[in-house]
Amino acid sequence: MSEYQGLIDDFVSKAEKASAEGLKQYPQTTFDEVEREVENEDGETDTVTEMVARTVMVDIDIDPEDEEKLLESNHAQIQSIVEILQGLLEDEDAVEELKAHFGELDVDGSGELSMEEARPFCVEMIKEQCEEYGADEPPEEVLASMVEDSFKSMDVDSDGMLTEAEFVFGLALQKATIEAPMADPMYCLCIDDDGHATVFDVRDPPDDATVAGAPAEAVDDSNDAEAAAIAAKTEAVKASTTGPASAAAKPAAKPAAAKPAAKPAAEKPAAEKPAAKPAAESGDKPAAKKNAAKTGKKKKKSGCCQQ
Repeated sequence: MSEYQGLIDDFVSKAEKASAEGLKQYPQTTFDEVEREVENEDGETDTVTEMVARTVMVDIDIDPEDEEKLLESNHAQIQSIVEILQGLLEDEDAVEELKAHFGELDVDGSGELSMEEARPFCVEMIKEQCEEYGADEPPEEVLASMVEDSFKSMDVDSDGMLTEAEFVFGLALQKATIEAPMADPMYCLCIDDDGHATVFDVRDPPDDATVAGAPAEAVDDSNDAEAAAIAAKTEAVKASTTGPASAAAKPAAKPAAAKPAAKPAAEKPAAEKPAAKPAAESGDKPAAKKNAAKTGKKKKKSGCCQQ
């Protein structure tokens, strides 16, 4: 496992840093209607209305006691993931099997996988995941986004290619993140319109707690959390074309919408975002799909609005 120790250390460092930085600011997204003129099939000019997402970074106002609770919860989750991750990477047979998959996908023999080379494997894993958790298979645009998220989460050095070590480590990390039990307590951070944050245990949210504008629902280590995550991903991508109504429908449970603070991954702007993730840049851009997807199997722990 020594060849993966550097990747494990890098994961822990990034996750802990993201957990702390995520308590400073969060991206707040609002939707504006923008009109523009387009030429129709008859060569005439039509005026169309589009939804544009405007994202700004908002300072978080959190009580020191709540901040300490959240950081301790995130740290416990990170350690839980690392413990399982180390066990997976010590399983020589499992590691060799993943290396064999890598060799089959590396069609040009370069020793690295491009997004296109890895795509069939990622698609198959995501479809198996949907079947296992009883979730509907996502539409093509959602599936494409989930594949991209999965690839980027494994691409540790962000060079657009996966080495064998990144491939093996990335898949093991995804599985460890899924199989690791939720920290107890597992705190969730919710932020109101004024930037004031409160925390609660995701197993027992208060009656007035909300996630992305919807009432928070209690979550646990059941498979329902993963099915909700896949559904949330679908709704998030729909929101990129239908506007804020669909975005507000996002379920409370899990990661893909919200991931455990322990796992550093590519971040997309959202009305509420896991505190563990690094801040995103501000700016105007078309309403973007939200981050959510993970590949892997077995039990999924929960996620929430802000962890």
